[in-house]
Amino acid sequence: MAGFLYYVPTDAAPTRADLRMVGFEHADCAALPGCECNKGPDDRHGWVFNLGSPPCEGGGEPAVWFKNDDQTWAECAEGKWWLGWNNEHPPTPLDLRHKTIGESRSVVLADGRAWMIPVIRERIGTTTLPVTLGLDRQGTVIQRAVLPGFARLWELTQRLWQGFTALDWDKFTEEDLYELACGALALNYRISKWEAGALGLLTTENLSYVCAAIVDIPQELMNGEG
Repeated sequence: MAGFLYYVPTDAAPTRADLRMVGFEHADCAALPGCECNKGPDDRHGWVFNLGSPPCEGGGEPAVWFKNDDQTWAECAEGKWWLGWNNEHPPTPLDLRHKTIGESRSVVLADGRAWMIPVIRERIGTTTLPVTLGLDRQGTVIQRAVLPGFARLWELTQRLWQGFTALDWDKFTEEDLYELACGALALNYRISKWEAGALGLLTTENLSYVCAAIVDIPQELMNGEG
């Protein structure tokens, strides 16, 4: 088992600030400087690195080097950075899972493995996302707004719930569903839309089960068994 490798075309060893500039979403946990390579997947000079030790016990991390014949690479952000993995040990959920995860539902994705999808909207309408706390007029602690970094995810989740309950999907695009599913996966795993896309995890078939888990709808109901 092993996680992802990453490559950036650059003459000098990259810094976290450099990675943020090219839109790399895991900049804060990148294991830098990594390994210099004279000819990367784009035939340019650059650096290969990983995200360091896996956060979950039992996961693995790949050896940091570029060996094109033994690896699969995918271009990201118009070639500003690339992600890859060793062909014999593609990343698994265990390699990528955060050490601590909240309430989640197991959904088998297109790689044939079970991934834990977080319940973002509970059945009573509350959220498991981080929120600010305040007081009402009587001094009782109440939940206020979802923290800014999670606002978009909560907006999509609320719209998803409205789509389920009102059977109104006209304003919910496939791009919205994909963004929501990848955002949910990122809560439990070191993964973004780029890694999910490269591994081909999401399909038009399993996306409905992922979305159902996000709003805590049992798979049995989705299958018409409830």
